[in-house]
Amino acid sequence: MLVSAVLRLSDINALVPDDLANGDLLGRKSRPLTFDECFDLAMLQSEIILANEDADTMAKRVEAWLSFVSDQGSQYDTGDVGTAVSVRMLEMQRHVYKRRGCDCTVQDIRAENQWKIRYPNITVPPRDTRCNIAQPKPCKTELYVTPTGRKAFNLMCSGGDVTSLGGRFKNSKHRGSVCRFNHNNDPRLFLAPAKEEEINTAEPYMIRIHDFISDHDIEQFKMLGIPILKPGKITTDNKRVVDYHRRVSAAEELTDYHHTLPLVKKLRSRFEAVSGLNVNTETAEPINLFNYGHSGFIYFHTDYLVNRTEEENNRMATIIVYANDVDGGETLFPLINTKVEPIKGTAFLFYHKKRSGENEVHSLHGACPVLTGEKIILREHVNTFGQEFKRPCLQDTSL
Repeated sequence: MLVSAVLRLSDINALVPDDLANGDLLGRKSRPLTFDECFDLAMLQSEIILANEDADTMAKRVEAWLSFVSDQGSQYDTGDVGTAVSVRMLEMQRHVYKRRGCDCTVQDIRAENQWKIRYPNITVPPRDTRCNIAQPKPCKTELYVTPTGRKAFNLMCSGGDVTSLGGRFKNSKHRGSVCRFNHNNDPRLFLAPAKEEEINTAEPYMIRIHDFISDHDIEQFKMLGIPILKPGKITTDNKRVVDYHRRVSAAEELTDYHHTLPLVKKLRSRFEAVSGLNVNTETAEPINLFNYGHSGFIYFHTDYLVNRTEEENNRMATIIVYANDVDGGETLFPLINTKVEPIKGTAFLFYHKKRSGENEVHSLHGACPVLTGEKIILREHVNTFGQEFKRPCLQDTSL
């Protein structure tokens, strides 16, 4: 997992091996790595590329690590280390060409010939299949090209402007600009109104509520949830699966017993007051606690379940409570070029269904890797059924 974290951070932030080997992670200082550690890191990263079907877009980063170790290795060992690294580079290169359907093409053979020139004293490992050298075909795909979604994710997490990619990535037309005290016509907020910060007024509607939860209650929730955490899962319509390429976290639903506790009832009551929705065990899913440790992240996804019709019950809104401050871990909305930072004690509410019942595609979101510390959140999904009088349907599909 640690090696995957280094590879992910290197890919997102375009980190060079020399800086990491010297203990410099985006200006955060740590101890330098030994040569043996650099060697193991490079070889384990290359194993990730060889084992994972969707990791070949990161191969160029691993090639940089292998080249770095190969150059450094000449100071320590000119024999076995150099041979192991250079052969691994060829294996990885062949794997990437094969994954893209480009093995034995003009580009593949040319790359292998360049390898032979660079390492004339190393025997070329045999191929799985023999190539027709006389009449090679050209490769029709581009190698090492990052898919658009991953490119947008990396760009936003590294502080870039996702609108530079064009296409569907645009600035929001409904950017919020108001901070206010709001009692929402709810008696629970008359004496202590919610401190609301508008982030987006539509497509999707998004607000942050400051001072939503006390430090004492945060610690109580940690005591409840952290002992039962398990690897975080990706939820689809029919199953929940662990997918470390799209999410790295620990998570667990609070149990039925937990939801009878005054602490949890108090939180749900607060959810209801600030959102104006029905948030109970019949109209919302169980509250989840998540712990995103170092390099913990989740890739772009929607909270609504895509295969359900407008007549079926579906998730309508999400409420996230941030339980601590953290370096990194921002929540991203790429289609409206919006980034929400984790701030301890705040709640973040956004809708992923329109008032017409249609899915709000602009609610596509993800979370950047955590750089230092850990990001702990509480999350509540509020469902559509049970909100008929709280958020009535409207014909206008833009709302």
